[in-house]
Amino acid sequence: MPLLFDISAKRVSMGAVPQDLSSLAWAVATARARDSTALALLNQVSVESMKIVHLFVPQDLAMCAWAYAKVAARDGPLLRLFADEAMHKYSELNGQNLSNIVWSLATIREYHEPLLAAVSFTRADTIQGLSSQEFSNIVWSFATLPRTSEMLFRRMAPRVVATASDLDSQHLANIAWAFAKISHRDDGLFYVLSREAMKGTRQVNPLNLANLAWAFANAGHHGEMSTRRIGLRDPEFFEWVAEAAAKSAPQFTSQNCSNLVWAFATNRISSQRLCDAISSQVQGWLIQNFDPQHLSNVLWSYAKLAVKDEALFQSSADEIVRRGVDYLSRTPQNLSNTVWAYGVVGVKPPAFLAALERYITTNAGFYDKLTENRPLPKSSRA
Repeated sequence: MPLLFDISAKRVSMGAVPQDLSSLAWAVATARARDSTALALLNQVSVESMKIVHLFVPQDLAMCAWAYAKVAARDGPLLRLFADEAMHKYSELNGQNLSNIVWSLATIREYHEPLLAAVSFTRADTIQGLSSQEFSNIVWSFATLPRTSEMLFRRMAPRVVATASDLDSQHLANIAWAFAKISHRDDGLFYVLSREAMKGTRQVNPLNLANLAWAFANAGHHGEMSTRRIGLRDPEFFEWVAEAAAKSAPQFTSQNCSNLVWAFATNRISSQRLCDAISSQVQGWLIQNFDPQHLSNVLWSYAKLAVKDEALFQSSADEIVRRGVDYLSRTPQNLSNTVWAYGVVGVKPPAFLAALERYITTNAGFYDKLTENRPLPKSSRA
């Protein structure tokens, strides 16, 4: 493959047509290649594409933009040119073209005001061939961008409700996450999304479950860890999430566990079966995949739900002591949430308390770090 990429780069440098350029970029992306020859080929494709971007048809624009975003090649100038050209040919773009270009801009966090504004003002039913999944990709993309369009989300809600039955679990979760991410609360919309997700005909994975639960906990609020949260408290839906999550707990990552149990705690909904399943999973990845933020979120959530899982709290304390309190306190909120959790549940591991005391009394900058405490970013995803 490297030899093929090297030969292709040399051929491209002698000139190429748009279809060849987009096909080569697509080949690199689908091969998931990131070696020096692949990057050299992408660089050459970028150089040649800029010369003849006016010759690109919508399909080539979309394919090439998608490829660069897929391999995380942050070629902002090239994607801006593609977006400019897409504006010139806006009436020719179909649903897939538009979805891929907008998704590409969102993936590399490139905000193109003219194109995104045009999409915001375009009725979804006027876009040729716009499928439900392409529509959900556009929704996700707008929520991911540095600036969001409130108008777009207000206009999209009715279409989401009308087409939700055509979406798979991933796209249902993505749409729920997107509306929650921008703090757009629409009880009817979220009800439809949750009931569609609960249908037994759909396959749902841990990431989908965690994102759905996170979205319901975040819908319509401002401020992480806030006691004034106004998330959507839907016991029936959360009971379904708990049952589905307990069955698939061995497949959960640390972040899935963290976001899922945090959502339950935030909405004040407790599930002993879920907590037992998550506890076993957390203790399993403590040593191999110890992430201070995820661990502190889990401990905070258990304390918030008044779940005194002594085995979980003891094993967590042992691992914190083994790694050192400083590792946990790299983000002050991790430390404060963890200490708060141990105090609430009344678990007092001697070694952990001694290590904590030593850290506080010997670390001159401890109190300065506490004053730098900031809320967790609201854009957390599972």
